[in-house]
Amino acid sequence: MKFFEKEHIDDPVICDGCKKESPRGVSADKEFFIMHPPKILTILLKRFKSHGFSLMKNSASITTLEKIYLDDYVILDDDTIAQLQTIYGADIKQKIENAAPEGPSLHLFEYRLYAVSTHSGSIYGGHYTAHVKHGDKWYYASDSHVSLESLKSALNAEAYILFYERIW
Repeated sequence: MKFFEKEHIDDPVICDGCKKESPRGVSADKEFFIMHPPKILTILLKRFKSHGFSLMKNSASITTLEKIYLDDYVILDDDTIAQLQTIYGADIKQKIENAAPEGPSLHLFEYRLYAVSTHSGSIYGGHYTAHVKHGDKWYYASDSHVSLESLKSALNAEAYILFYERIW
């Protein structure tokens, strides 16, 4: 997931504590992590971009996954570990501590896709539709029209917003 990739910053960095700017030639790396994984994860894809003084729609193809795992991006504080222990048992803390960093993920933070919002048209006008999972079936909804569809259709839709539900 590109959002979580480490980003190198060559610009001066200002310390939150002392408010001083870093000396010239000193650089930093920036990373994002999740402190408290949400029950519902909403991912808004950047589908509109500015090009000079105008806005354009970005229709680039992306790969939408039915399941995503956020284990590598979650900071495990005491509250999160306590929550995991109620779900997976008291020994989960030991399993986490014994897991090799390069080894397979424990898949503690698994999310499953349950809705996809799409936009057709241009930046100046268009139409929003939805692909929604209800029970074991997927549905396509456009205004007052709703029809049965496949998971594959939902995964291949030109997604604008993805909705995932945490599994546990």
